[in-house]
Amino acid sequence: MGDQVRIQGNPHDWGSTIFRIASERYFGITSIGWGEKRNRKPVSGSGRSRVPRGETNGKYEAGTLKVKGEKACILQIKKDLAMLSRGGLSYGSPKVPITLQYVEYGEEPITEAFFNCAFISQDNQNEDSEENITDEVEFYFRRHTTNGMHLYEDEEL
Repeated sequence: MGDQVRIQGNPHDWGSTIFRIASERYFGITSIGWGEKRNRKPVSGSGRSRVPRGETNGKYEAGTLKVKGEKACILQIKKDLAMLSRGGLSYGSPKVPITLQYVEYGEEPITEAFFNCAFISQDNQNEDSEENITDEVEFYFRRHTTNGMHLYEDEEL
């Protein structure tokens, strides 16, 4: 079944997004991106053709979650994460869930869920321009789902 024809309906856009880290909502996010893959390898056999006889189930590899936002928003994320750490100062130690939702009236909500996320890097670049100053940070995540569906098999998680 393909997608539905939209008549006088709104597509999801940046105004439809709800971004949460450990159930706390943040509004100053300007960009979000991630990647994941499931590497499958061919299984060869004997014979003249050397055509693969099949392939492995593959190995799931989560990428990183890249989040760009206003400098004050990123600082608040660090403060909130640090409060979850044992000593209250490390924003790189806590592992938290992160969710990104696209919610628009008349459309099915889309929920991107990232599990066991940890802050791993930050990229700062400040320059004289008319745009506000932003920071880009990266989070490690162990696995990802879209509306509960995922790229990997989960029979024995």
